[in-house]
Amino acid sequence: MGDLTKSLNQIVSKILLLDEAEINDHTSRKDVKTWDSMTHLLLITELETAFGVMMSDDDIKGIRTVGDIKTILRKLDAHM
Repeated sequence: MGDLTKSLNQIVSKILLLDEAEINDHTSRKDVKTWDSMTHLLLITELETAFGVMMSDDDIKGIRTVGDIKTILRKLDAHM
C-alpha cells in the first residue's frame, strides 16, 4: 500500500468512523451510512489540508468512492 493510500485510508477511517480494513477503492457514499453531506465536506476539508491541495467544485461533487478521491489526489499531484 502506497503512502497516499495509507494516508487517505487513515483520514477516511477517522472522518467516516470506519475500520481501515473495511476501506478500499470501491467504498462508496451509497454504502457507508456515515458518509452524508456534512461528513463529505469534513472529509474534503481534511483531505485538502493533509495533502496541500484545493479541489474544484466539480471534483468535490464527482466523488462517489474512495477510488474517485485517489484519482483526484493523483491528478492534483498530492503529497503528504
